[in-house]
Amino acid sequence: SEEINFLEDLVKKFSFGISHIRNKKKQEKIEESLRISEDKFRKLTEISNDVIWTIDLNYKYTYISPSIKEKRGYTQEEFLNLPLEKIYSQESLKKIKEAFPREMEKAKEGKIDKNYFYVMELEHLHKDGSTSWGEVNINPIWDKNDKIIGIHGITRDITKRKMIEKELKESEKTLRTIFDGISDSIYMIDKDFQIVKPNKAFIKFVNCSKEEALGKHCYQLFMGKERICRNCIAKEVLKSKKSLTVERTYTFQKGNIQYFEISAFPINDDLGDISHIVILIRDITSERKAREDLYLTRFFVESANVAILWFDSKSNIIYANQAECDALGYSCDELRKMTIPDIVPEFPRDKWYEYWLNIKQKSYDTFETYHKRKNGTIFPVTTSVHHLIFNKKEYNFVISFDITKRKQSEKIQKILYDISNAVITTKNLEELFPIIRDTLGKIIDTKNFYVALYNKKEDILSLQYMIDEKDNFKSFPAGQGLTAYIIKTGKALFLTNDGIEKMQKAGLIKRVGSKAKVWLGVPLKTKSGVIGVLVIQNYEDENAINKNDMQVLEFVSNQIGLSIERKIAEEKIKRNLLEKNILLKEIHHRVKNNMQVISSMLKLQSSYIKDKIDKELFNDSQNRVRTMSLIHEKLYMAPDLANINFREYVVSLATFLFSSYGINPTRVILNVNIKDVYLDVNMAIPCGLLINEIISNSLKYAFPDNNEGNIAVQMWLSKDEKYHLIIKDNGIGLPDDFNLENLDSLGVRLVNALVDQLHGEIKIKRENGTSYEIIFTKLLLKSYHEE
Repeated sequence: SEEINFLEDLVKKFSFGISHIRNKKKQEKIEESLRISEDKFRKLTEISNDVIWTIDLNYKYTYISPSIKEKRGYTQEEFLNLPLEKIYSQESLKKIKEAFPREMEKAKEGKIDKNYFYVMELEHLHKDGSTSWGEVNINPIWDKNDKIIGIHGITRDITKRKMIEKELKESEKTLRTIFDGISDSIYMIDKDFQIVKPNKAFIKFVNCSKEEALGKHCYQLFMGKERICRNCIAKEVLKSKKSLTVERTYTFQKGNIQYFEISAFPINDDLGDISHIVILIRDITSERKAREDLYLTRFFVESANVAILWFDSKSNIIYANQAECDALGYSCDELRKMTIPDIVPEFPRDKWYEYWLNIKQKSYDTFETYHKRKNGTIFPVTTSVHHLIFNKKEYNFVISFDITKRKQSEKIQKILYDISNAVITTKNLEELFPIIRDTLGKIIDTKNFYVALYNKKEDILSLQYMIDEKDNFKSFPAGQGLTAYIIKTGKALFLTNDGIEKMQKAGLIKRVGSKAKVWLGVPLKTKSGVIGVLVIQNYEDENAINKNDMQVLEFVSNQIGLSIERKIAEEKIKRNLLEKNILLKEIHHRVKNNMQVISSMLKLQSSYIKDKIDKELFNDSQNRVRTMSLIHEKLYMAPDLANINFREYVVSLATFLFSSYGINPTRVILNVNIKDVYLDVNMAIPCGLLINEIISNSLKYAFPDNNEGNIAVQMWLSKDEKYHLIIKDNGIGLPDDFNLENLDSLGVRLVNALVDQLHGEIKIKRENGTSYEIIFTKLLLKSYHEE
């Protein structure tokens, strides 16, 4: 048993020795491993870009990696001697002193394990005064008794990340401001159609609070429905995985119709699946109305039959409607590459700026100018130009009207006026026809021109006027010529040489005169029918006359026809008038001669009368006949054979009476005051007889015993169209018992009868002699032969 005990004891000792040897070797291996690990750790810290450090429980750095020099400008030795106030900003230092004790307390209480890391973001101070941000990973250092003896950590520079985060926050703030500031309604929904983010416009649009909108389904909020709308745009986006824009019309409770443009945009997650949809709702009611107005305006502008264009300050044509393009013969694309000087010759490039400034100053102007077509021809237009500024750019808006027809009409009206005036101012057709040709020549070719008048009875065409390079006819039978063809048909005819030959071959006409390249004739019509033909022709150029000229001639031909007819009638009237004037003069002359014969017979007869009273009666009758004879003498000597100068007549009559009664004109002086009084025969004869009776009475009785005196005759036409005739003398006057109405004297009765014939009245005054005033109205009286 002792041996057994010994062996057991020996085995134990041997086992202990072996165990001790093994533990020692194991410890050596651990130490070696630790040395290797420490060496690797130091090498790792030295090459690491991050800052690795350790501090004790008194916040004193016990180790700092070499990267501190690059990161903050300090050497390792400098940094290890710095207090925390020189290493961190005040805000970060405050965070450290709050966090470290709190985390230490958690460790003491066993609330954290040895692998626990605490992460902080701290602002670090640099040697040069600058700062940077670092993400700090902190881990407690434990001893073998599980006590914390320090802290080690790793600081990674996150300055760039912080700047990016700051920018992102500012950007997010900006985006949020924009998001909420957009006037359009915007909201975001998830795949279940629940609203997760609305902007302010959307909240206002749906008339609820943000809290009420969040989490609600869009179809509940909008339509009050419990399921997805049939035409839901979000559903279409989920299906197609593409953005979509639609226009929708909604009628609200008050019956207002509004138009909306709705756009939906998918937002994908990291796997590419749609996680959310952003929906934008824009009220386009005003825009739609403006678009409709714009469309209608554009349609109006494009469809308008007036030319419209826009151009800028450099004369570039910005826009031209179809009417403008058609008028100028360009396509719209061609015209929009051109400038104003290209189409308006009046505004060349070297004067363009001057014109532009003028329009800009006036703001609006209307004027007439000419436009040039693509084929080089020009035509008159009236143009209205409006200057405007839009989006800080200057434009001119132009409306142009082709006034070719108006100008043509004005020319035609001028032609008609000139021809009508010529009818009045010319004496005969020989003077009228050259004026007609020259007047028409202002707008058409009248180099070869003639007017042929038709004599229906004799079937002859008389060329009243002909200016022609080759032919010179006076007249020819109507026959079957072109002129006769127009007489028969009563229609205008325009033909080139080919057309003339075709009509000849058809047997419709026969050529008269030289062959013309182009021929145009129009009928001259009056109420009585076709009286003639006006013809123009050209022997060299068939383009010298065209169908437009035919329209002009057709328009003026009636006036020319009437003018010719009137001038023919005038000439006929002049001939007739001349014949009648000659006849009337002869009649007046014969009447005057016959009365002279009667007067001579009375004088001859009176020479056989012994009785003084009877002889005086014969003399009075002779004077009366002489009075009427003198009227006819003055009439046939008067220029118009209708009216006589009454003053001249009165002077001649009084001179005859003075001579007849043997009165010396120096003893009794005659004064005649009559101005601008012209009487026709029907008024002159009764007035002359009145003067004869009254002056004869004065010469016989007013100045007895060779007394001297005056006889005055006055006559004028008052404003009320009444003649005033006053005959007075300053003789001895009438007897006291004189009564014009009760006397049976032939002279007095004759005076009363003559006053009645003139439809007048007579007044007699007896102051300083005798005065007779006869007043009668200017009117057409019956012939004294009819009385």
